[in-house]
Amino acid sequence: MNSMRRIAVFATIALSIGLSEGWSKSNRKVEDNFKVSWSSITYNKKLALRNPAVSRGKERELAEALSLSCEVKISDSSRVLGICRRPIIEKITNGRGKSVEIGSAPPGSGDMRYDLLRYQRRHVRTSSRWKNAIRTALGMPRKTSSRPTWFKELESNRMQINLDAGMTKQPGEEISCVKGCFYALVADSLAYVDVPFKQSDDWVRLTPDMEIRLPGPWCKESQYRLQIRARPEESGSMAPFHVHGYLPDRLLVERRVLGPDDKLIDHPTAIRGLPRSITDECAVYGGKGLGRIKKVRFVIAVNLRHRKIPFVLENIPLPKF
Repeated sequence: MNSMRRIAVFATIALSIGLSEGWSKSNRKVEDNFKVSWSSITYNKKLALRNPAVSRGKERELAEALSLSCEVKISDSSRVLGICRRPIIEKITNGRGKSVEIGSAPPGSGDMRYDLLRYQRRHVRTSSRWKNAIRTALGMPRKTSSRPTWFKELESNRMQINLDAGMTKQPGEEISCVKGCFYALVADSLAYVDVPFKQSDDWVRLTPDMEIRLPGPWCKESQYRLQIRARPEESGSMAPFHVHGYLPDRLLVERRVLGPDDKLIDHPTAIRGLPRSITDECAVYGGKGLGRIKKVRFVIAVNLRHRKIPFVLENIPLPKF
């Protein structure tokens, strides 16, 4: 590549890089995006009787377990990559207002893994009833039902808190308060690297340790095919992140396709989520607007951080027998 062509390529890439606003530019704190609610409390009791003729040790063994299931809702997940489902419990208060001893040992580093957020797609047919009512009132012809569209939604995030089963035998019929925290993997901001949807042998850097190129993209009417090459070559998997562990400064988290005026062309193959290989060949047929792809947008999480998210659960009834 001669020097003038190299300058032109770098200039095109530089102009296509955008940086989203982070939470730091608003009054809203990261913690405000999370809401923890308890969904169920479960008591299990298991009694095992062993044949003394063939077993050694105790002939009778009783095991009890009390667990609290929780749901974590995230109002703005754009910069949240994952959560650690192993909460840290700081205080438990029974129905009489007395603190309950927390007997479980602190979790080890192997237990403090981040589960990265997962998204799913639902095929939704939007209703045009209210639009037709307005058109009828205005004396305009009615329209047929709109085409089904793909709707992206975040899958449920759940945590489980293991409690002392002895609480069910104490006076009082509820747990007054559970106070604790969990860790979330959060990015300060998102950067966008847009690459023209056309054949190119030029390498484009996405992160300090990854470059990509598009050797042969193709689209026509309602079909498109996308091939991406990366160097170094991807292994197809990514080691999990752990609380307090090493985090990269920049991490590829999503791939999108854009049409004219940078309009997002939504399709079920564009689900956000990690780990995911970006070099998988993608062929799509029958999507609306697929023949007008102009760019491939790579979304980069910038400045990943471990964030402690506090929560308080109150007035949890204990199982009755």
